[in-house]
Amino acid sequence: MSSPAEINSISEFLLHAGTNFQVFDMGRGIQAIPTQTFLNWENAGEVIPRPRQQHAWFGIVFWQGEASQHHYIWFIKLPVDERGLLVSAARHHFLQIVVEALGESLISGDQKFELPDNPYVFQPAQSLMAQFGAMCRKTLKLPASKDSHKVVDFIRQKGSLDWQALSVQGIADTCLRLQEFNIEDLLCTHFDNYPKQVKQAILTSLENTPLTDALFNMLEVELNKHDEATFYAALQGLHTELASARLQNIISSVLTDDAAIDMDTLSILAARHYSQFTPDITREFLTKCAHVDQQKQYNGELFAGFFADLVQLPALRASVLALLRSPERSEVLSQAIGKLFNQTQGKATQ
Repeated sequence: MSSPAEINSISEFLLHAGTNFQVFDMGRGIQAIPTQTFLNWENAGEVIPRPRQQHAWFGIVFWQGEASQHHYIWFIKLPVDERGLLVSAARHHFLQIVVEALGESLISGDQKFELPDNPYVFQPAQSLMAQFGAMCRKTLKLPASKDSHKVVDFIRQKGSLDWQALSVQGIADTCLRLQEFNIEDLLCTHFDNYPKQVKQAILTSLENTPLTDALFNMLEVELNKHDEATFYAALQGLHTELASARLQNIISSVLTDDAAIDMDTLSILAARHYSQFTPDITREFLTKCAHVDQQKQYNGELFAGFFADLVQLPALRASVLALLRSPERSEVLSQAIGKLFNQTQGKATQ
């Protein structure tokens, strides 16, 4: 077995520590990742498919033994280079920090696995943390959280119970197991009866749930109400990685609705619906980014941020770059691209 000094990857570190582990890609939504795929990403053998803000975002859950009830979690983000590959120097630096802090644990077997403060860790927001916990339990074939029972009862009682007794974690677990609990029909039928706080939490948590026709209909109805309390949540809940003509039509409609377009809407579209971006939607999205940038006087920074974010996605890189020479782009988009290149050239000559 290799010594800590010879460890060259996060995967190797966890294996050396005698753990089982499961990696989740948290760049855009939450997806369980096969161990070999993560190792390929670590070794820069494959591009990162869903980077965000020029980083790869991971949730890593690990445990010892087959039936251990003690699971440990690391949330780490590592930079991605212009080719879409994990930056090996940053990965090595992270490993150095970890091995220096936990090397004694590796040798003695006194494994606490608590990461020291370092520039590569992050703390998910409450909603994302709840969804991660729900996804972990389902992926590892563990029972749903105890709080889910209250949510199931609330739905079965058509929303007549005290909603303030419900937790965000319980809602996330329940939404991921609607089929298992056999409550999807009840949820969709009586959803209008729920308080806005419960609606918002449910809609957001549906982003990791496979979209049936009934759920899709419910989400679309809420989206079309244009209620600020639930609009963003419904837009996020419509997330699916599978290309959907129906969802693409909804995205196109949102992009043509000036009242609905703001930085939050644009952020959700880029983060959760990038897989629905056809070349036409990509052009319209970046055009709207340019409009908002002008209206809010961000001096090109908002447009540059979204452009840099989308161009780093392997699935969108070609269509984003094609806009640089497209004769079909609008004047506002042409101006934004021109300013982007002027700013880039200015930084390069400084």
